[in-house]
Amino acid sequence: MKKLILISALIPLLVACDTDLKVDIGKGKKDNYYCEPLLAERKLSNARRDCKVGDSMFFGFSSQLSTSSPTEVDRRLHSVIARVCDYDKEIVITEVDRIEFGVTNKLVTWDVSCVFGGVKSYRPLEETPWYEEAQKNQEED
Repeated sequence: MKKLILISALIPLLVACDTDLKVDIGKGKKDNYYCEPLLAERKLSNARRDCKVGDSMFFGFSSQLSTSSPTEVDRRLHSVIARVCDYDKEIVITEVDRIEFGVTNKLVTWDVSCVFGGVKSYRPLEETPWYEEAQKNQEED
């Protein structure tokens, strides 16, 4: 009787272990890589050369911060991020170092990691909505 109970308990277990499980291990998917381009505020060609869209990207950004206009550095850093990072993915900005020199100046360094979204260009002034409106107003005057 004990053998019968043991066998009846093991049969469902053996049948369950014999199922065909399909696991997606990413075959056929595009490989994503890691790139670390040397970026400057106005020169982003290294990102075009070193990275492909979808790659994980890491770069450092340093700028002089003046206590008279501290938001200027934020604008420059965010401008670079807006031009190279994919906003649908996570963007991590870490302040690494802050070196004070003189009374009003500091050198600030950040590390940024994001997913490369391609280098975006600035919209020409003539294509901005406010420019077209200003042109219409000028013509009316």
